[in-house]
Amino acid sequence: MPTLAACVFIGGRRVVYCADTGPTWVVPRKFVGADLAMVECTLEVRNADSSPFHLDAQEAGLLAHKLSAHQTLITHVPPNEEGGARLSIAQANASMLALRLATVGLQVVLE
Repeated sequence: MPTLAACVFIGGRRVVYCADTGPTWVVPRKFVGADLAMVECTLEVRNADSSPFHLDAQEAGLLAHKLSAHQTLITHVPPNEEGGARLSIAQANASMLALRLATVGLQVVLE
């Protein structure tokens, strides 16, 4: 089942959370240019058996590019899987945006 993304306004800042929307999700205008975007990247590479509601690393990078947030975190790397390859693929498709991998204990400052 697809999960709807959310755009939250907090103290004059905007945070976008996109999880399980799938690669065909159309980005609402209000989501573009947020202070922080969290983008799901459950799959490293899509195959014929992949859920249509999860993003692979290439799709996550393309979505990050469309969102054009000031900071973007790549999330949802499954347990016991390495996120570095996903991050590299996503960055190659994010057109010069700086992406970071969400990690346990990571704290993000919104300026």
